[in-house]
Amino acid sequence: MRKIMLAVVVVGSSLISARAAPVNPQYDDYPVQCGAIYFLYWKGYLSENQPTMAEAYRRKHESLAGKAALNLEARGLSKHEADAYMQEHIDGLADIAAKDTKAFVDFKRLCDGKFPQL
Repeated sequence: MRKIMLAVVVVGSSLISARAAPVNPQYDDYPVQCGAIYFLYWKGYLSENQPTMAEAYRRKHESLAGKAALNLEARGLSKHEADAYMQEHIDGLADIAAKDTKAFVDFKRLCDGKFPQL
C-alpha cells in the first residue's frame, strides 16, 4: 500500500511539475520539493518549541525557496505563480506526512543528500 501511495505521489508531483514549468531537460524541481519539506520541518520544530532546529530549517527553506522562485520565474511564471507552486508542494507533502511518515522522512533524507551544504 505504501508503495502505491508513493507511486501516486511521484506521478502526481510529476504532473504538477509538468503543468507549472515548461519542459526543459535541465530543469531541476528539487529546490521546490526540498524547500517544501524543509518548510514543514521548520514549522514542526516551531510547534515543538525547538527554536534552534526551527531556525536551521527556516534557513534551509528560504535558501531553496529563493532558488526555486528564480528558476520558475526564469521559465515564465510570475512570482505569484511560483509561490502558489511552492504552496502546492507544501500542502502535498503535509498530506504525505500525515499518511506515510516513513516516506516523508525518506524524502527528507534524499533532500539532505542533494543539498548537504545547507
